[in-house]
Amino acid sequence: MSTRIQILGLCLCGWIALAAGAIAHTGATGIVKERMEAMKSIAAAMKGMANADWSDVPAARNRVIENATDLEKHAADIVRLFPADSIHGPSEAIPTIWERPDEFSKIAEELRQATAELVVNAKSAASKEDIQTQFEAIGATCKACHRDFRKKK
Repeated sequence: MSTRIQILGLCLCGWIALAAGAIAHTGATGIVKERMEAMKSIAAAMKGMANADWSDVPAARNRVIENATDLEKHAADIVRLFPADSIHGPSEAIPTIWERPDEFSKIAEELRQATAELVVNAKSAASKEDIQTQFEAIGATCKACHRDFRKKK
């Protein structure tokens, strides 16, 4: 699959998540609302990185670094955002999170590591291709977590 198709797919997922998130957040409170806001920010960061204009390399690098840094901050906080029994309200989380906490934590750590690598590599990137592997790793962790720990749409 071409890189452009993968990036477009990730962008589409992010846009859909943002639109659905606006509706899904209605009625959310407490930690559920906090994590929904974090996921919304993660989707926006992915979109921001995917849409970086590499015709201006310094600006693109800065955009990727800024978005990846924001994403890394949220990735480091994911496990805290899912305390036991926080499945109430409009949450899209499923009980599997608490049934397989080690697997959930592992995916969250993989996301944090992939974003940390992206921040480092983006500082010297001359093109989108220079950071593509890390960007794809981030997308893969998002997909894995949503596949196993989120209500099916």
